[in-house]
Amino acid sequence: MPGAVFKAMWETLQAGSPFVGYVRNRALDGKEYVVFATVTPLPGGGYLYPARR
Repeated sequence: MPGAVFKAMWETLQAGSPFVGYVRNRALDGKEYVVFATVTPLPGGGYLYPARR
């Protein structure tokens, strides 16, 4: 994930808002793949992170 996207995601989550967007990841075999992710902060800590390739 590009650093700017990672930073924006964490700033959004720390503000208590969900982050929605396309995220580029790298698999264990080194290949890149893109997911559409919705990351939602949970009350009491933690995050809910459903994603679809």
